[in-house]
Amino acid sequence: RYAIAIMAFRMFFIGWTNIMGIQILIPHNKNREFMLSTTIPAVFSVGLNLLLIPPLGYIGASIVSVATEGLVWLIQLYFTRSYLKEVKIFPSMLKILLAALLMYGALYSVQAFMHFSSVVNVLIYSLLGFLVYGGLVLVLRVLDFQELKSVLKK
Repeated sequence: RYAIAIMAFRMFFIGWTNIMGIQILIPHNKNREFMLSTTIPAVFSVGLNLLLIPPLGYIGASIVSVATEGLVWLIQLYFTRSYLKEVKIFPSMLKILLAALLMYGALYSVQAFMHFSSVVNVLIYSLLGFLVYGGLVLVLRVLDFQELKSVLKK
């Protein structure tokens, strides 16, 4: 139950690390920096998994997954800081973090009503998470609705 709610926080980091890594570091031929931003967290992940999985099981693995993505984000943010000075991304990042926190709250609040099989629970959590997070991203104007509409038409 808690693993999915914990993993929801990865969405914030994954979106930004894709932008910073694939759309900034690689096109600017910062391959060394990109490799460091993925290799260091991989080693961190193995070590932290060895510490947290024995006592916490899949919850520990979820925590490590979020922490690892957070480390990728921090390293890539450091390497892309000179490119990001011109782009005002922090207000959007705060909105995305808010959307992730609210999605976590929504998923956490419905867990008391989730008495189905594991597969059905995952499907319901996934659909609810998608609707809450996606709706909040649009309501908070992280994405322009008209732009999204035009992209989906293509």
